[in-house]
Amino acid sequence: MIKKQHYVPKVYLKAWVTKVESSKNSQKHFDGVYYFENKNTVGEGRKIENILWSPHLYTVKFNSNKVKLFKKYPKIYNFFVNKIYTLMKGNEPIPVYGEWKGNELKTKDSIYKYLDNINNWDFYYYNGNEAKKKAFLNKFNDIYCYLLENEFSKRFENIWENVYQSFISEVEKNLYLNSSAKVSQEIIENMVSFFLMMLCRNLKFDGLGSYSWIADNLEQIKFSDDSIEEIKTDFWFQDLYRIFYGTNKGIYNKAFVNIVRDGKLVLVKANSKRKFITSDNPAFIHMSKVEMENKNGFYFPISPNYLLLIVKGGNNSLNIVEYRTADSDMVRKYNQIIASHGSKIIVSTEKERGKIL
Repeated sequence: MIKKQHYVPKVYLKAWVTKVESSKNSQKHFDGVYYFENKNTVGEGRKIENILWSPHLYTVKFNSNKVKLFKKYPKIYNFFVNKIYTLMKGNEPIPVYGEWKGNELKTKDSIYKYLDNINNWDFYYYNGNEAKKKAFLNKFNDIYCYLLENEFSKRFENIWENVYQSFISEVEKNLYLNSSAKVSQEIIENMVSFFLMMLCRNLKFDGLGSYSWIADNLEQIKFSDDSIEEIKTDFWFQDLYRIFYGTNKGIYNKAFVNIVRDGKLVLVKANSKRKFITSDNPAFIHMSKVEMENKNGFYFPISPNYLLLIVKGGNNSLNIVEYRTADSDMVRKYNQIIASHGSKIIVSTEKERGKIL
């Protein structure tokens, strides 16, 4: 079964949904976005359910050869223990149990204690007959854990629309001389959290550069490409786990502390018919030494009408949000930056590339 897991959440993409058409049937309009791949000059109408996803991106699949790895993730480890217990206890027509070094493994506690030796277990039916070991190991190795995906939904996606609306409302309600607004710390921190979650959401884009640094060091000591990818994924899963389960370690948490301490938020409103785009890498760091105007910082288009920037600020200045408007030419320049940091996909409310870039 293919499990679609959206690395750009559908609830985020909803802001770009409009009436679109596909090249296959230009007469039939439907709710979707215009999807530009590579250098396409005309966007393809697509439903947001069908774009910017990968199969099992956040799924943790049980592997009897890597049980010690799962101990880094206690909730995932417990999930596997419970599933294995259920499969053994509920086996039809006769339940089975494990045995290792004289220990009968019939309870969750015993499975938890000896799970990292599961490849060495023997299996028996409750009537005493021996069960086929390979068959049960294969069954266990087909267990999928969706805890990380579920946490993305619960902690971020389910509250995004409220976070977005609260932030925009607070800024525009509290504008002083049309240049800045004081916004509550809670609303600011919710927005920063969502931004950082988007920045960390796809290992492929490596928004903070940490996994590339790991890969470079492993290449120097001659690790194989497969080993490097496996190690990077392990570090990434550790960071995702830390986001959801309350440790103060990891890239996300360090970045959050630094932004709250030293960052400044800038909200840019598109004051023209030209609107902001987004991409398959919607949250990123832009650094350029050659631009005439300094546009360096963290970028996050939050809707066709608004772009969020996080730039260097003074201590404890985060809740003073700078407010700017962008004319058509400035929106185009920002869109060029957004498009340049995408991998190969940009998303827009407009069908023609010339109207956005």
